[in-house]
Amino acid sequence: MSTRPANCYAAGLGGCSSRQTKEHYLSAAVLRLIGLAPIIEGAPGIPDTRRVGVSSLSSKILCDRHNEALSPLDVEAARFFGAIQQFDGELRDGDDTERSIDITGAGLERWLLKVLFGLEATKARLGRGQPIREQSAMLEVLFGSRAFPPDWGMYVNVQSGGSYAAPADLAVTTMLRLGEQSYITAWCRFLPLSLSLGKPDHVPAAMYRPSELRLKRAGSRSAKSLKLRWLDVSPHQPVEFSRTGTMNGWAELPS
Repeated sequence: MSTRPANCYAAGLGGCSSRQTKEHYLSAAVLRLIGLAPIIEGAPGIPDTRRVGVSSLSSKILCDRHNEALSPLDVEAARFFGAIQQFDGELRDGDDTERSIDITGAGLERWLLKVLFGLEATKARLGRGQPIREQSAMLEVLFGSRAFPPDWGMYVNVQSGGSYAAPADLAVTTMLRLGEQSYITAWCRFLPLSLSLGKPDHVPAAMYRPSELRLKRAGSRSAKSLKLRWLDVSPHQPVEFSRTGTMNGWAELPS
């Protein structure tokens, strides 16, 4: 019989192993990929928005069995973030070659949920955690035994004619609503991916589970494409971004 680790946030599912692991809630694979201190808003023990050292982003919040079960999500997130870095660099350098990469959208969506659980579990160890909305059900979603409710899941924030300035690496920002952690956004360079537990009425414009992210250089017809594959058969729409320049909107944040 396995011994249940006191701090495995997936313990409610059963099947814990006796060994506790130190888990990077932003995924070590993604952190190694960007090679820079990410920007975190509301990180455990850090009240404001700032760059956070990689060593500060790990905590004993999962047993090794549940940690291993989620490792494919880290791999898919690293593929996605790596593709964004590659495509953005090529567009910056004037390379308009058409390219396309397939990404499992459902895996990326669950990775965002993993980040949310990791943040809240780490805060809970410090006595400041809050229950995630429908926490037991969302834990089952995270481990693949249940689907998200309709309109819950990943959105891409879009603004017609708008522009985004974001870090040239990785950032995570969160929003609290009615005492519940219901919304989290992970930025990769210019691209905002949001996870909403509920249909978001707090985002001016958002595309639910897009079929494709098309990245272009302003004035060019060719695009780099990330095709997002989903498990359902619902129609999904593409989202297109045009690169107009390089700007680090949060360059002066403290470490």
